[in-house]
Amino acid sequence: APPPAAGAGTAGWVWPTAGQVARGFAPERVDGQGIDIAGLPGQDVRAAAAGTVIYSGKSLTGDGGNLVILRHDDGLMTTYAHADRLFVTEDDVVRAGDAIASLGWNEASESVLSFEVRRAGETGPLDPLRFLTPR
Repeated sequence: APPPAAGAGTAGWVWPTAGQVARGFAPERVDGQGIDIAGLPGQDVRAAAAGTVIYSGKSLTGDGGNLVILRHDDGLMTTYAHADRLFVTEDDVVRAGDAIASLGWNEASESVLSFEVRRAGETGPLDPLRFLTPR
């Protein structure tokens, strides 16, 4: 199925945390593979869509934070980086809006959630704002 039009949002998807988009999707940038949502340390990070936890642990980039990766039914995966406390473990099944972690910090000591969307078998990241309802 083609991705939804920009601004339409995908049924059943929710914003993964409260806050404004601090950095938009710019896949040509090293840190632009998703969006950064500015928030407050400790606030809930939520599953953007129903799925299964396939990773919950230390960030794979070694930035000191924690990372959660969810797999969704339609071949999509979402990643939630710069988390602090983790509320889920691998193989947990979550619903959209379930709290999966608390928000931590990035390398620059900014409290931002780095949120990415990818599709299995495709190399490039997808623009998360195509899946989230405008706000």
